[in-house]
Amino acid sequence: MQAPTPKPGRAVAALAFVIGMMSAAPATASVMYTYMGPTFTVFGGPYSNTDRVTATLTLDAPLGANFGMGGGPADVTGLPGFNLTLSDGARTLMSPTVALPVVALVSTDGAGQIDFWNLNLANAASDGINTSHILSGFCLSSDQGMMGGFVGFASANVGCVSRAGEWELVSRNGSTAPEPGTLALLGLGLAGLGAVRRRRRQPKTSSVGIKS
Repeated sequence: MQAPTPKPGRAVAALAFVIGMMSAAPATASVMYTYMGPTFTVFGGPYSNTDRVTATLTLDAPLGANFGMGGGPADVTGLPGFNLTLSDGARTLMSPTVALPVVALVSTDGAGQIDFWNLNLANAASDGINTSHILSGFCLSSDQGMMGGFVGFASANVGCVSRAGEWELVSRNGSTAPEPGTLALLGLGLAGLGAVRRRRRQPKTSSVGIKS
């Protein structure tokens, strides 16, 4: 006897179920703020006039409008999802791996853009990366890399005005991407549907009974 051929409707339904799981199990992307400072005007050793400080600040949610206003930039190290990466062209430092306490003070304007900040990652007093634009009794606006007794330095020379717009919010909370496990399930579903179609294209065979 010929084995019963699976109905294609069942395979399609199974595939639709897998796709439904894919849409129901998204991976949520964190908020990512990025900064690129001016090129160094004072430099030596491993630094050159093409190097600069860049920063990436990652959080689970946007900072929102007027964050840290009134009392100046506020500490963000305790916010969910906090991670800070600083680079000075010669090397990259990350907040979970530096030896000295992390400094990450930030404020935003009424539009939620970072306008004042003080970020510092260091392994020693003379070995670290800093970018600052703060107003606390005086104005300080500079980027600096220090390594092996050498310094790369740049000053923004903008006085005490806001520098909103120099940070870019490149990823917002809530954007979704398929998780690897979900993609694997989708692949299995597609493979199963292809197998069903191949079986249906095979020629039919019949069995002949033999009398005893």
